[in-house]
Amino acid sequence: MENNDGSTISKLRVYLKFSNELYPHVIVIQFLSSVISTIGIFVNIFFIGQIINILIDNNRNNRYPIEITVVFLVILLILNFLSEYLGILANSGSHMMIKKANKNLAEKMLATDYPTFINPEFRKLYSSVKTGFMYTGGFTIFISDILNGIISFATTCILAGGSLLVMISARAPISSKGSAFVNSPYFLIVVIGLVLIPLLSSFPIARLEGKVMQKFFAFNIQFNRVIDYYSDVLFRNPIFGKTLRLYDTEENTISEARENMYHQLKKDSRFQIKATHIASMNTLITYGIVGILYLLISMKSASQAISVGSVVIYVGYLQQVMATLSAVFGAWGNREASFETMDEYIQFMKFSDQKTQYGDKDIPDLTNGFNIEFKNVSYKYPGNTSLALDNVNLTIRSGERLAIVGLNGSGKTTLVKLLTRLIMPTSGTISINGININEFSTQGYKSLFSVVFQDFSLSGFSVNDNVSSASIIDKNRSVGAMKLAGIWKKISTLPQGGNTSVGTQLDKEGVHFSGGELQKIAIARAWYKDAPIIVLDEPTAALDPISESEIYAKFDSLVGSKTAVYISHRMSSTRFSSRILVFDSGKIVEEGNHKKLMCEKRLYWRLYTEQAKYYKK
Repeated sequence: MENNDGSTISKLRVYLKFSNELYPHVIVIQFLSSVISTIGIFVNIFFIGQIINILIDNNRNNRYPIEITVVFLVILLILNFLSEYLGILANSGSHMMIKKANKNLAEKMLATDYPTFINPEFRKLYSSVKTGFMYTGGFTIFISDILNGIISFATTCILAGGSLLVMISARAPISSKGSAFVNSPYFLIVVIGLVLIPLLSSFPIARLEGKVMQKFFAFNIQFNRVIDYYSDVLFRNPIFGKTLRLYDTEENTISEARENMYHQLKKDSRFQIKATHIASMNTLITYGIVGILYLLISMKSASQAISVGSVVIYVGYLQQVMATLSAVFGAWGNREASFETMDEYIQFMKFSDQKTQYGDKDIPDLTNGFNIEFKNVSYKYPGNTSLALDNVNLTIRSGERLAIVGLNGSGKTTLVKLLTRLIMPTSGTISINGININEFSTQGYKSLFSVVFQDFSLSGFSVNDNVSSASIIDKNRSVGAMKLAGIWKKISTLPQGGNTSVGTQLDKEGVHFSGGELQKIAIARAWYKDAPIIVLDEPTAALDPISESEIYAKFDSLVGSKTAVYISHRMSSTRFSSRILVFDSGKIVEEGNHKKLMCEKRLYWRLYTEQAKYYKK
């Protein structure tokens, strides 16, 4: 953030705008809360001073001390009630701002297009904002500390200004002791000088504390990642659990984690202690100055310029001026970390999608056949310098069973993402029957595909909900899809059947399915959709040989007359295919059926024979 005043004011306006959008009227509520709270403090100080005057006066000049006291108490009660009520509203508003901001973050992640979703810069920004909200407060600190401090200081100056002018201008009788000093300009200079000392010292102290806290927040962002890794990944993930128990017999990982956490906590504590020591410097200075102010203003009282109660009032007012301005300087000195979090949040929410403006054309009637054509299609992932697909030309024909094989990273899955319009080509076009796929409506185009990715995922909802996302589930169709996928035998034995939750995160009565069982549910989901084009990206990777054989045996029933695109590292799966494409380094290097490609003895032949030798007797 730039340091010039124009930029700072502009930033503050943006923060106020976003704060009000996150929680409407939060600024008005905070304004009222700060004003009423400050008025309450001043009335309380004034009340104490007046009570002292009444007691010292011994009712000589005031015939209604009890009545006055009652009136003050009622006013204080009302102000304290309003202050407490508005304070609760302001705190609730600040809390709700973070809730709404986190909700916006989640919705942005969900609504953004797939290329942006996988963009490393976008994901890093998301992680940074989430952690920043946790450790710096972001908008909460801006409203509750900075804005509250500014409003309180302004209110304090208005309330205290007139009273302090009266105190300074009050003249002591010439004959009284010390009257020469308290009536001279030197008294005013000394008072102003004393008040300025904590004010002038608070800003550099706050800046120094701010630098320490900025390092503290930056450290805690990394510290939080370390804690999350240990608690949520290394020590919680069942895969790591098996690895640690089998290979880390001397518990070196646990010892290293314990030592790492110890050093991290120790460093974290040093930051906090250092920040506390720095902050206490200004507190000590302020208390020292308040003591001296009591002595000086007591001289005014001793010289009969003001009453004894007025000493308490005026010193209290001066102390409030110093306290509120110190709070503003302190909050401003610590602003960088929270400002950075707000800047990152705004940057994240404005992060530009790479969305293509899709048309609204309906999908044409495909019953008489169709061709999907890739023409000079290339694709490069965000942040990468090399092409994942390089000038691919390909036609997928209606009803054919196309197998795509190749080494890891050769572009097979990227082709599927392009086909399903998760990502758009960096260059080139994809069309159906000569119509660019971008011209079709989103809903219509999605209806063309049933896809099982190798990195599939299931939600924690019921099995039925995972098989179908429709609001009304066709149970017979769901059971049929699960039977074809080979998972119904397992599901039918469960007490809740298809209503059984996947895992126990959302339902303690849920079931933890094996990897192979989860993959069968994912396959059932694809069959339930009954789309004209089926895309299977390593659909049997988590299945045992028997389950895989069962899927292959049912392949004709599963696919029927649909168009099927099958991607696999298991070369035996190509026997179901009418055509095979071989990818290497983002290009199609071979094309044909199994017999033709084996005769050519190129990459396909090497891949097939390399796998086949392990199955020969």
